Amino acid sequence: MPTFSDLQKNLLEARGRRAVLMNLADLLESEFLPPNPQAQPKRMLLMDDKMPVPQDIFDSVVEELLKEAAELAAQADVIMDTALPSSGAAIKSKEKPQ
Repeated sequence: MPTFSDLQKNLLEARGRRAVLMNLADLLESEFLPPNPQAQPKRMLLMDDKMPVPQDIFDSVVEELLKEAAELAAQADVIMDTALPSSGAAIKSKEKPQ
């Protein structure tokens, strides 16, 4: 059985990693995707050879970031349930934005 300190450390790491991944995905989308299909993005994402990154590759990378963030959120939920089995659900419902 993990100690409370171990659970707290794991929870902090999961939440922190999730925050970084979510912010990276948001930054990528806001900076390198056009606001609409007819517009140009704020900045062009280029490969080493100065060719633009293909849209399908860009989309798959952002999707991977969001998937990993969702897995970390689920991991944080499991940690909360482990640490506080009876009140974990109430705490989680307060943390999630409406």
